[in-house]
Amino acid sequence: ADTTLALYGSALGLTAAEVRVLGLLNGGLGPKQIASRLGVALSTVRTQLQSIRSKTGSKGLRDLLSRVAQLPPVADLLTPWAQYGKPKPESDGDAR
Repeated sequence: ADTTLALYGSALGLTAAEVRVLGLLNGGLGPKQIASRLGVALSTVRTQLQSIRSKTGSKGLRDLLSRVAQLPPVADLLTPWAQYGKPKPESDGDAR
């Protein structure tokens, strides 16, 4: 999930702080809890959430979380061989 959110955030221009806030929100924390966890003011989290909504085109927090819930699990897509228990293919540098 962290990889998925990081790539989603990167694609939409979210800052690292915004991705952290989005991850905590997606984990079930509310703005006050996020502010406490990150050691920042509630107003900072609210500003970051507004920025996230703006960058993602979300109408509100429910819409934002609905969009995040629909994201595919990127880690599985990046390592398809892992699901089969096979080692990652290696190149010997030979072009044949």
